[in-house]
Amino acid sequence: MIAAKFSITDAIAKIAATPTGKEASMYGPLRDIFIHALGYPATDVDIDTTGEGGRPDVTVNAPTGILDRVGKPVKAAWIVVEAKDEPTAFAKPESRERIFAEKAKYIGAHTGWFVMADPTVLVVRLVGGSGIEQDTVLRWLEIADHQHFAELVPGLKSGVAGVTRQLARFREGDTSLIATFKLTQPDPAKATPRETVRQRLARKRFFFNLRDCTEHLQSACRGALAGVMPKAKELQSMRDRFAADYGYESVDAVQLRLCGRPQGPEASMLHTGKAVKVSVYLSDGAKSHHIPVYASLVDFLFKSGIAGASVFKGVAGVGAKHRMHSAHILEISDHLPIVIQFIETREKVDAILPELQKRATSGLIEMHEVEIIVPPHPA
Repeated sequence: MIAAKFSITDAIAKIAATPTGKEASMYGPLRDIFIHALGYPATDVDIDTTGEGGRPDVTVNAPTGILDRVGKPVKAAWIVVEAKDEPTAFAKPESRERIFAEKAKYIGAHTGWFVMADPTVLVVRLVGGSGIEQDTVLRWLEIADHQHFAELVPGLKSGVAGVTRQLARFREGDTSLIATFKLTQPDPAKATPRETVRQRLARKRFFFNLRDCTEHLQSACRGALAGVMPKAKELQSMRDRFAADYGYESVDAVQLRLCGRPQGPEASMLHTGKAVKVSVYLSDGAKSHHIPVYASLVDFLFKSGIAGASVFKGVAGVGAKHRMHSAHILEISDHLPIVIQFIETREKVDAILPELQKRATSGLIEMHEVEIIVPPHPA
């Protein structure tokens, strides 16, 4: 079965021929115009569907720029259409304002346009903005084709619809999108009916936006929390294991770093498996802040919870400047070689290496992997 080709002329003819009491027959042609002439997906144009403020005759939905809990884009009523079968219902400004005041309840927080259609005219009204805009009034029978129609109502086209595109325009410097509303009641003696309705809408949209903002913030927080919970539970488990082995001396919540000490001699010992052997070569005369470097290093290794370290002092050696240094019976040299050695796990060596390099000053650090075998303790 081949679908009939859309003709805006046929759609307009159906609208113009609407008899009294057959308002619902206008909904289909209006829906087709938004789909085929203005480019909206058929799934985004609803007929007589309950919305936030009731059941508009036709609702055109567009993106809000917000994702729901499962990451799906949220759409909202961008254009609300009210149809009347009375031929001059919207052609007359007085009846237009009366009907608008009654049907403005359909306008939601994200609605951009309110469109009114009767058998003679189509009225396009901007919702919001910095002032009261002049309505665009089109006579159906003066529309030549769907391209001509799209040129007459550029703000209704799908390519510029939705809060997402409005936000992009605002970020690019389009300040015409800034709306200024007063929430106080206007003077009844001076305000026009449209100004009164505008103020009522301003209050409604203000509180709707506060509600939406709160709901979306809550949803975003729930989504973010759900996303990090697996990692948080993993870190919590690691923390508990660390606490069981080392206790707590300090906690850095920003860098997620825990500091502690092995709980007892048994926990301080290495176990059979792969490890890293580190040798630090120094001169016994090297000092930092008047303290021998080797003494400072041993103190640092002790405080870092290293399983054990040994210091060896040589009786002779050739230094980097190719000078012989030795200890004789009648003299004591302060340039004899000293070697500090310790064996630890790769994780712990990597953790202390930056500070070890800093404290070793001009010394040399040698590292290589080793296999540790711990003999079983006698029963």
